[in-house]
Amino acid sequence: GKHVSRATVYRTLAKLVEAGLLRKIEIGSRTVYDHDYGYPQHEHLVCDLCSKMIEFQHPGIDAALRAVAAEYGFRADGHSLVVRGTCAECNAA
Repeated sequence: GKHVSRATVYRTLAKLVEAGLLRKIEIGSRTVYDHDYGYPQHEHLVCDLCSKMIEFQHPGIDAALRAVAAEYGFRADGHSLVVRGTCAECNAA
């Protein structure tokens, strides 16, 4: 296959973030790019041991964040929630 330089990949990712199609999330020393466009708001569980990322949705989190934003008169355009810990498989090991 055709080789694409790492720099080209990062430039492309940056453009997609600017366009609002991807969201850049920093998880400790890792950077993750998440699909944002036309996709329901979702949160992330990230395993510190195997790095698996689990996406989930919970209406209670959205409601709580809306309440907090309202309390501070803050207009939220989106959020990214990352919960770090240990996944079921790693816990069982």
